[in-house]
Amino acid sequence: MSTPISAFEADMFVAQLATKSVSFDIIATERWYRTHETLEHLNIQAHLNVQSQCEEFVTESFITHSKIDYLIKDILTIDAWKTKIFPNVVDAAAAHSIKSYLILYHEATLVNLLEIIFFNKEAVMQAGDLLIDLVDYCSRKMAYLTTWTAPEEPPRLDQSDRDALLKNHSDLNFAIAINSLSIFRYITDQCSDISLAVLTRILNFNNMICSCVHLIEQSPWLQKKVGKDKKAKFSIFENGNWKDIDQEECQRLGKVEAQIWLSLYNLLLDNECRRKFVYNDAKKTVILRLRPYIEEVLVDQLPVLCHLQRHLDELLIMDIPNNAPTDSFIIEQVPEATNEIMSKCNVKVLSARFETLIKDESSGTSSMEIAKSMAAMYDLDNLDSLLEDPKCGKCGRLAENRCSKCKSEWYCSRKCQVEAWKIHKPICDVLVQAIDFKTRESQPRQGRIEEIV
Repeated sequence: MSTPISAFEADMFVAQLATKSVSFDIIATERWYRTHETLEHLNIQAHLNVQSQCEEFVTESFITHSKIDYLIKDILTIDAWKTKIFPNVVDAAAAHSIKSYLILYHEATLVNLLEIIFFNKEAVMQAGDLLIDLVDYCSRKMAYLTTWTAPEEPPRLDQSDRDALLKNHSDLNFAIAINSLSIFRYITDQCSDISLAVLTRILNFNNMICSCVHLIEQSPWLQKKVGKDKKAKFSIFENGNWKDIDQEECQRLGKVEAQIWLSLYNLLLDNECRRKFVYNDAKKTVILRLRPYIEEVLVDQLPVLCHLQRHLDELLIMDIPNNAPTDSFIIEQVPEATNEIMSKCNVKVLSARFETLIKDESSGTSSMEIAKSMAAMYDLDNLDSLLEDPKCGKCGRLAENRCSKCKSEWYCSRKCQVEAWKIHKPICDVLVQAIDFKTRESQPRQGRIEEIV
């Protein structure tokens, strides 16, 4: 397979996805890696379609074949695996870092793909009752971001495989949580049409309005650090990467922050939400903490916030009734998919199974074969429009020179390249072999026969 893929290929790939295949038992099997490769192809193509503003046939295929439930259940399954199983198998996973990293990265692929698909209203509505599970998932990611703190020190070049895997795990968790904010925003866009159970889950059970307020206050997507020169340096997380910005740019509304403000706008001003949201003094106090943040410079960038500003002014003078009914009861729908998945999560059995599977280096599941297959999947000529300006693999500064062997890693200077070579060499060798493999596979059959002769 190679990127880009055609609409026919995308439709075929989506049609082959079977809901029953989403289970703990297949994780780390050859079948699972092939499924991951297929989903990554679809994810790349979905982004290429958006970037080129052409027909979004990947989204249409998922809707046509009713596979939205597959993505959501797969997200819930891999999230449960990372939460319950991974902490028990870190050492075994670190010994096979390539295979393990793909498992950790799988959640990022799914969330990234669902983020694109959920821009379509029909996809959101097709999720049905699974939106309850997805809302709970987004709520957990919001809680993670609220308590997240940036690492104080950059990773060491001599760090162990275990430390490197845990660092990648942490970085992926942050990026996944950030992407989940967009999914949540697209759900709130349909507040008037989603079920009462989902709306109640958002407004009252998870109290996600207040969660959004906490995120605005914490702003985990914007970091300030003091360098050795004692000057403040700012960076913002956008498009999956941290970007250095000037202090003046801190007032620019970033893409991530915009998703939170739009979610708040939907939840606080939608008529259905205003009828269902149960106010109390504590919630009112938290929500009113938004008022200092809605300044003129913010409203200029997102004009709809002027309506939110007016709503907060009205809320300030509104009296909250304290005579809540005591003789009523609520029947609430539970997240059935999450409960079913967790009921099948036997930590001891699944941990032992994973350690056996991850050590399997038979044909098709070896680290080398998987690395070749994944490396050959990416066609950089087609992905240039999705990539940011190259950064140095050692220091993170803008880079102009790349590795002459694998052509994938960039460096700002010869010094940085030499210092990073010890870590880059094993990856470089795998990538070079993958490129050679892809080149041989793409040669005409006659030419390959002559080469062998």
